[in-house]
Amino acid sequence: MNKHLSVLAIIIPCYNEEAVLEKSHHVFLSILNDMKNQSLISKDSYLCYVNDGSRDNTWNIIQKFIKQDNYVHGISFSKNFGHQSAMLAGLTTCSADVFITIDADMQEDPYAMIEMIKKYNEGYDVVYGVRTSRKDKFLKKIFSSFFYKIMKFLGSDTISNASEYRLISNRVVTELKKYNEKNIYLRGIIASIGFPYTIVSYKRRERIAGETKYPFSKLIAAALNGITTTSIKPLKLT
Repeated sequence: MNKHLSVLAIIIPCYNEEAVLEKSHHVFLSILNDMKNQSLISKDSYLCYVNDGSRDNTWNIIQKFIKQDNYVHGISFSKNFGHQSAMLAGLTTCSADVFITIDADMQEDPYAMIEMIKKYNEGYDVVYGVRTSRKDKFLKKIFSSFFYKIMKFLGSDTISNASEYRLISNRVVTELKKYNEKNIYLRGIIASIGFPYTIVSYKRRERIAGETKYPFSKLIAAALNGITTTSIKPLKLT
């Protein structure tokens, strides 16, 4: 059990999310304040939006949030570097005791953050958000299942049905900063670091507005990157 209230940074990568930001920000801020009021986290805890080179009004909206609340921070890329890079930038730039990464589209249940923090306060350095149900298209479900089987075969400790929605402690982030790979795959790297972990299950929902910014083609690219960056077995097979 932590003897002090930890500072939490909620990292929210954004790419062309103007259609959802107003609604999701209200929910994120409400949950953050609820956790502060319950003395689960420090009063200094905050939100950090990472604008991944959006071409719409996303960054202007984020700047408005920053002006409205001292506990909202923002990072902006000059161009689109990708979801993994946006999350990593938030994790390595922000100063906190513990971090949660979550997308802005509200498909991942934001209220699961409360349970994640409780697990962290029990002593876990990593808390994975694991989907108990998902409304993805059939082909995407099949591909995801195949991907996890391949990763397991290659020796990865990747958790099945875990998303990029997770909590990690500052101890984990300190280890992440030691990796110099350009195309880092956080899900695989975090699993390989080996800190105590647990899971929090939730039901995945539909986007509240707009379209997915992570189409099937990008899913395939991320999977290939995950395989090549978290295991040496593909090299042995060639």
